[in-house]
Amino acid sequence: MSLTRSFSCLVAATLAALWLTSAARAEHPQFQPFIEPDAFNPDLQFFAPAEVSEFGGGEPPNIGFYAAYDRMYINVSRPEGNNYPNIPINDVNPPLPPDPVIPGQQDSLGSLWSPWEGDFTWGNRFDFGYMTEDRVGWNVVIWSISGPNENLVTRQERVSRINEEGEPIDPEEVVFPIQDRNPRDYFLTQSINNASYSSFELNRVWRRKEFHNGGVFEPMIGIRYSIFNDYVRRDRYARYQQAPGPLTGDAFPLPFFQTAVGPSEIYVIDKTHWENNMLGPQIGFRLSKSTGHWTLSAEARAFALQNWQFFTAQQTRRFTIWDSTAPADSIVTELIDKNRTYNDNAEFVWGGEIRGEASYEVTRDIAIRVGFTLTDFAQGVARSNSATGFTDQDVIMGGVTFGLTLNR
Repeated sequence: MSLTRSFSCLVAATLAALWLTSAARAEHPQFQPFIEPDAFNPDLQFFAPAEVSEFGGGEPPNIGFYAAYDRMYINVSRPEGNNYPNIPINDVNPPLPPDPVIPGQQDSLGSLWSPWEGDFTWGNRFDFGYMTEDRVGWNVVIWSISGPNENLVTRQERVSRINEEGEPIDPEEVVFPIQDRNPRDYFLTQSINNASYSSFELNRVWRRKEFHNGGVFEPMIGIRYSIFNDYVRRDRYARYQQAPGPLTGDAFPLPFFQTAVGPSEIYVIDKTHWENNMLGPQIGFRLSKSTGHWTLSAEARAFALQNWQFFTAQQTRRFTIWDSTAPADSIVTELIDKNRTYNDNAEFVWGGEIRGEASYEVTRDIAIRVGFTLTDFAQGVARSNSATGFTDQDVIMGGVTFGLTLNR
């Protein structure tokens, strides 16, 4: 459902932008983002020698189509308030295992989260558009970040660790103890910072007359659609006494006491997901200056977005009863129970973005560049595994970039 909502919002934003540009096209023929591919009569000589003045002066800024790709190494700030979700548990079900204890933490994982901490991940950015001889043009920017994915993982042995139903073991190939060759284990996961981010921008750009020192100023105004996903996972595990009560109508035993050993065990997985769909206007500018083979540039944007937030929580409980022999080695009953809850909310988001880059012309049209970027959603972003109370957080993403440009 979240994917459908995201796609619907993107379609609505695109249609709105197309309608606005079409309405103004009659009075201003160039006020629309679509143009013929051969409008600038390109010679396609991408590898021609760089046109650099012998005295080190910069060439006039380029016109026509341009494109750029950057690989990004980005630090994403961690969320706040990631305690356990408050999902009601039926009284006739076995009691849930307690919250895990992490060395150095007094109460829960919540103290791991700090607004000054973050985790690095990789991402991609595409930047393309065109500029006409009349000093007006369009610019499209697309972001995609598929992380970070930071977790604490603990290997938990089950009641019966040796799995005799697996592949047979050749005694001549045994190097490790048998119980380590084909074990029954759970890998308990406590997420620290799991997220993903994607963004689409469509900007109208004007190029002002060059400054006396060769600098170029390009103000812009546009629309921005961003999706920020926050994921949280909490795993718990416990063992229970040997004599479980009779099965009830919901297929779970009556309550009994937790013990260190036993033929009964429960594995609980809590997963939550906040999807932030942010749409709204933005303004900004680009300032650049060329000297010899080098071009230095800086960009800034400020935006105000409406955020439609969608929350999903799912709890999975796997209850296993082993045989009563000592040691237990076979499963008598295994019960799996799942429940899912939903919620939604709306917040206002404001923030900004800055970039700085230095590119070096390798040929007339191709350059390599490095730089930095910093994006700050100052408020209004939902993160954590709670359906309420943590829907107005901030997100800071910053790091280094490197890539290629074409006719930029």
